[in-house]
Amino acid sequence: LGDVYKRQEFNDGTFVYRVINEEDKTCEVVNFMLSALKGPDEQITVPGKVMDGDVTYNVKKIVYCPIRPSSEPSTRYYSVGILTFSEGIEEICANSCESVDVKHVVFPRSLRTIGKNAFYDSYGLRRIDMKDSIEYIDDGAFGISGDKLSYKQVYINSQIPPKTHRYAFRRDYRDDLDNQLNDSYSLSALYIPRGSKERYMSTEPWNIFPKIQEKILPRLDDGKEHREFNDGAYIYRVISEDDNTCEVIGVLMDRVGKKFGIYQTI
Repeated sequence: LGDVYKRQEFNDGTFVYRVINEEDKTCEVVNFMLSALKGPDEQITVPGKVMDGDVTYNVKKIVYCPIRPSSEPSTRYYSVGILTFSEGIEEICANSCESVDVKHVVFPRSLRTIGKNAFYDSYGLRRIDMKDSIEYIDDGAFGISGDKLSYKQVYINSQIPPKTHRYAFRRDYRDDLDNQLNDSYSLSALYIPRGSKERYMSTEPWNIFPKIQEKILPRLDDGKEHREFNDGAYIYRVISEDDNTCEVIGVLMDRVGKKFGIYQTI
């Protein structure tokens, strides 16, 4: 029992972790150590695996990650340029990264959910990179309070708009909820794969972005740019232009049903 208790929390010099389950060796991030910041615009990576002694744990959740100035005046502090969440992390919990002083966040393909107010009031956040795995983005996840300025560029490598709460990007005036959906002053541009603009333009809240631009986004596994297209039923990504090969990466279920009279495919 004593050993289990000691392993409940540990750190790697940058983040503090709490064990979720000893049997499957999973843990969650529960704090950030400001002493890890050595200079301005640092690049910080939340690992997908971390060791405590000779035991390796898989990081699954972000519960609390306060990358922001301390209330203690004597504490040295630098802002973060890029915060990258590694593969293996599946959930960023509600309020976990609220008011973080980060300019650019990069999410992994393993990420499934971004919780309520997860990055709320992170007005320094300028760019968000998402993959095609996001299942839900909750209320106020990237919201801003009052009239603070925050111009976000969002890059989504997905032909299908992620399911997202209509106020996920809201500018929160608290007393004017009805008009929040039309307030896009905190947003700058949405970059999406080619052939997907019509779907984003017709889906809340993605259609509040003042600029929606189709763009070839990096291939998820090799970092190179690969063109994407669809035939009205399936979504394809080019493997090689030299030998004219491609791969199926998604399906437009509404179109599949209409075109083929089925709702299941390979």
